[in-house]
Order: sequence, then structure tokens, then C-alpha cells
Amino acid sequence: MRKKFVSIFMCLLCIISFTGCARYRGYTGKFPEFFTVATQLVPNAKGYIVSETRHQPAIAWIQQDTKGRKLFGYVERYSEEAIVYLMVCQSSDDEYAYYYSENSIIGEKISDYQRRMSIGGAKFPSRIEAPLLDFTDEQIEEVKRNNDWNKELDLEKCAKAKIIRKLE
Repeated sequence: MRKKFVSIFMCLLCIISFTGCARYRGYTGKFPEFFTVATQLVPNAKGYIVSETRHQPAIAWIQQDTKGRKLFGYVERYSEEAIVYLMVCQSSDDEYAYYYSENSIIGEKISDYQRRMSIGGAKFPSRIEAPLLDFTDEQIEEVKRNNDWNKELDLEKCAKAKIIRKLE
């Protein structure tokens, strides 16, 4: 009887660990440099989607300028108060991400968040569809202008942060 109980317990433990109840270990997506910049710029950033459990944030690469800057969107809430943030990663290498720390980010409440967002899990990132939908053309141009879009890169103007996949 004891062997049967142990076997059933072990099976249940394996099933739970493979079904998304895994502990959040950090961002595993393709853009750790964007994750790093977002966690530096987003007010009160958590580094994960805040809900009953922790889910990976939604990060969407939107556009690249002629000098290599990357415009991207970031979301770390899944609720009616969800905000999509728009910002720019000036540059990155294997170790650091570079960004402007002043006037370089805007945020807008996400319309129809339930249809536009798909929540990931502990092992795969969340997604947002049409990250520019809630911004006006003027807002997008302002973010680009504040980030010297299509101008020569000047890393002296940038803040830099070591690339991370999880806020400690």
C-alpha cells in the first residue's frame, strides 16, 4: 500500500511540474536587452505579468531605425488597467543594453486587452498583438524624436545596464 501511495504521489508531482505550475525563473524570450531596458524605465517595474501567478512579460519588437535603434512595446499587467509601454533600446552588445533615461518612454492603457494579449507561462513569454494600436502617430513620433531616431548613435548620452532576465 505504501509503495502504491509513493508511486501515485510521484506521478502527481511530475504532472504538476510539467503543466505550467512551474516557478517563475525569469524572462526566456528572444529579447533580453529589451527586458533589461524596460525594467529600468517602466515605473515600478516587476519584470513579470502581475496576476494570480507570475507570467513572463509581453515584449514586441516593432521597428528598427537606420542606425540600429529598436523601438519596442512592453506589458507586465493583464487586467483592465494594463498599460503598453513604448520605448527604444539605443544599442546592445552581449553584456549591456543602452538607453536614454530621460523622456524616452510613453505608456497607454491597452484597449481590449483580453483579445490582444496572450499570456505565456513560467517557461514561455506572453504576447501582445498590435502594440501600436493605442498610440497616436504623434506619440510614436515623439518617442522616436526623444530617442534621436535615425541620428548617429552617441553612447555617451546613454545609460547602460547589464543585460538581465529577471529582476532580483
